[in-house]
Amino acid sequence: MQIFFISRDDFRRFCLEHSEVALKMLAVVGPRLRRLVGIIEELSFTTVRQRLASTLVRLAETEGKRTEDVIEIQLPGTHQNIEHQLGTVSEQVRAI
Repeated sequence: MQIFFISRDDFRRFCLEHSEVALKMLAVVGPRLRRLVGIIEELSFTTVRQRLASTLVRLAETEGKRTEDVIEIQLPGTHQNIEHQLGTVSEQVRAI
């Protein structure tokens, strides 16, 4: 495994000379930044109850199986996995 370091000035110069590299980087970094901002907003402005409801609705829409009058979903992983996904601790989830 090799690690390289490129100085800021050299990288900037390279991007100015090869604009397609800069555009491809923006195409990769942009969606990641949007996703991270969404996560921060969700953690900052919603309650654990709201995040749990949102997660369950999302699972029902993407992986739910309709049976008669209900939609069944398989919860992914353990309680800890769900708690980590919601950005909370078990006491908060169990209190809901």
